[in-house]
Amino acid sequence: MRLLKIILAAVTLGAIYLVLRGLQQPAAGRPPAPPRPQPPEDDDAEPVLGYDGMDMDTLIPWLESADLDKATLRRIRRYEVSHHARETVLATIDDLLG
Repeated sequence: MRLLKIILAAVTLGAIYLVLRGLQQPAAGRPPAPPRPQPPEDDDAEPVLGYDGMDMDTLIPWLESADLDKATLRRIRRYEVSHHARETVLATIDDLLG
């Protein structure tokens, strides 16, 4: 029984060591692990919640006042091109993108 406890403790410590070793930064001279691939964006999903519910009279002032980052504006632009293709909305987004 004592031998079984010692073996179990050794296996547990070994597993903990392997987990902790995997959390450490890569050693100098050793290349870092490649980044995990990000799931592709769903181009059919609304770029922001409620986007499809806004008409142009609501959408354009919202775009101008929402202070959206460039990544969000690009995502909205891709969605607008593939779903509605409203020239006024696209021109507004292009102006905001600079």
